Amino acid sequence: IFIAGGAEPPPTYAELTDRLGITESTLRSHVTRLRARYREALRTEVRRTVDNEKQVDRELRELLHVLTEM
Repeated sequence: IFIAGGAEPPPTYAELTDRLGITESTLRSHVTRLRARYREALRTEVRRTVDNEKQVDRELRELLHVLTEM
């Protein structure tokens, strides 16, 4: 899922590598690490709103469902 704020499609990896002056493999590494950090930050925030880890997973599944229905 890509969450975007605008009407334009997200840039391609090729466009980003040109813009940032890095290789595609470096960009892919950065994106992988960013996704992992985002996933953990999201779990941490959801964990603050529920009573146990099982509820965290349930809330995240519901969030994913809502976002994919948009």
